[in-house]
Amino acid sequence: MVDYVSLQNLAERLIEHNGRSLSLVRRDQGNLVNPAQPWRASTEAALITVIVQGVFIEYEKEDFDGSLVRRGDKRILIAAKSVTDEGGSAFNLKIEDYDHILDAPVRWKIIAAEVIEPGPLRIMFDLQVRQ
Repeated sequence: MVDYVSLQNLAERLIEHNGRSLSLVRRDQGNLVNPAQPWRASTEAALITVIVQGVFIEYEKEDFDGSLVRRGDKRILIAAKSVTDEGGSAFNLKIEDYDHILDAPVRWKIIAAEVIEPGPLRIMFDLQVRQ
């Protein structure tokens, strides 16, 4: 039997030790000026930021295919236990809702996001990012 809690703790320790603080950012949709006319502009949308611990990993040369993975793309691994959404729950975080990651002054666009959840417990997030 696989001990998923141990895997989750190991991922957290390794990413904490080798990673750094990053900001996951998404734009709130704002409120519609007139719900009966959704094509009209909405009120000012706010940026929602979640601070996470992540580690950057280079893609291998054989991963570059020119379309899905391009030269300069990076992978970021984020331990699931280090992530909480606006409500304080890591389990409810929808990583696909986030647009980009800020690493100091560098802004990385999230191209693809995968949740590593081999069993009943979320272990980590695997993101493909591009400048």
